[in-house]
Amino acid sequence: MPGQSRQGSWWNEKRDLYTLFQKFSNSKAGDPRDLVYALLGISSDARNANHLRPDYNKTVHEVICDSASFLLGYTDVSHVTLQSLIRTLPSLRKAYFDEDRTYPAYSIGRLETMKKEVQTAAGAGKSGKKMLKNLLEQYGATIPITEEVVVAAANNQEGGPEVMQLLLQQRGIEVEITEAVVTAAVNNQKSGLALMKLLLLQRGAELRGTDALLAAAKSEGSDKDIMTFLLDHRDADVQITQAVVMAAAKNEGSGKDIMTLLLNRRGADVQITKDVVMAAARNRRSSKDIMTLLLDHHRGADVQITQDVVIAAAKNEGSGKDIMTLLINRRGADVQITKDVVMAAARNWRSGKDIMTFLLDHRDADVQITKDVVMAAARNWRSGKDIMTLLLDRRGADVQITQEVVVAAARNRYNGEDIMTLLLNRRGADVQITEDVVMAAAKNEGIGKDIMTLLLAAQTSRSRKRSLLQLWQSRRWKSYQVSAPNNVHRYN
Repeated sequence: MPGQSRQGSWWNEKRDLYTLFQKFSNSKAGDPRDLVYALLGISSDARNANHLRPDYNKTVHEVICDSASFLLGYTDVSHVTLQSLIRTLPSLRKAYFDEDRTYPAYSIGRLETMKKEVQTAAGAGKSGKKMLKNLLEQYGATIPITEEVVVAAANNQEGGPEVMQLLLQQRGIEVEITEAVVTAAVNNQKSGLALMKLLLLQRGAELRGTDALLAAAKSEGSDKDIMTFLLDHRDADVQITQAVVMAAAKNEGSGKDIMTLLLNRRGADVQITKDVVMAAARNRRSSKDIMTLLLDHHRGADVQITQDVVIAAAKNEGSGKDIMTLLINRRGADVQITKDVVMAAARNWRSGKDIMTFLLDHRDADVQITKDVVMAAARNWRSGKDIMTLLLDRRGADVQITQEVVVAAARNRYNGEDIMTLLLNRRGADVQITEDVVMAAAKNEGIGKDIMTLLLAAQTSRSRKRSLLQLWQSRRWKSYQVSAPNNVHRYN
């Protein structure tokens, strides 16, 4: 009786020759002709075909061409049609081309040099077409058209379409439209649209609309005309997947234009998930514009302002204040200002002061100034002084100058001297110069000596200065063996 293993398997599905070629498209065989002959016995339509009986007197080309002719109904098959069919079947494509390629007595090094010459020519601007044509004529079928060559053509700003056209005309069977090729084309700011039109016209069956749209959505320099073109000509083939929407939300250069296009053309298909909102909140350049589009959308109520979204806004180094302002103004009831949000603002090296000021102005009662927040400000390599000044001015009673805060300031290689000066001037009585503080200053490669000079100058006891200096020198000598702080001879 029939085994259970075949029930529900591919064996009970379509087994025509073309389906089998696709199913076993990555197969290999010692004799390339067996890529065809091995499937004849299990095929539903070719097992008794007279034209496809195993005949090892035929060349690989003849066997593959016989197969293609059978699949096309034994019509008068043109060379272009034959190539188009073979190109869709990876195993046959490789066998067909490898049979045609001969290798003269070139060394491996010479072959690699020739490949690089072809790749360089493909990307050589307006001169690329002429250079590539000469090389193709010179080397013939010896040189394969690799993915790198096609990508170079797609990257060619000035001559990309002409070079790609030449490749398709002369070596089309070898030109594969891979994801890397599509990505290069959509990123080509000068010739991207022309390249995509060419690929769609000549190799549309291999150009997956959704993949092309995703590549365009990821491209920060992408011209929205490419996406418009894809939606105009391949709309039925284009799915607005979560990946596409996420890519648009992350896109710092063209995000606003891409999201606008998607919402206007396929708004019903745009799923505004929490991950999309997070991506928009993190976008350093286009965050405010993209978030505004999402909130204004007819499903704007679906935009979830979670705790993670608010933290992402507080961390946003480029658009942090703008996005935080938008969220509080539009959806204030959903915005929770937790200690993690305040911490994120204190750590933000570029926008931290502006975000913290806005939070104190509009949600002061919710802003918790914990010791971790003060430490984050002391560690902030660029905005630390400004944030610490703000906290002391606005919420000084809540700012605890602990030993950990002083150590953090002493370790800060960029802003540490300014922060330490501020702490000594405003809260000198709370600044404890412990061994850990001296150790932190000793390990500070950038401005440790300047910080230690400040700490020594703040001491009133000569003996205390001397003991701190000795401690600093011993730690510093062990770590870096450099000179003592400025003017320390006065303490000896």
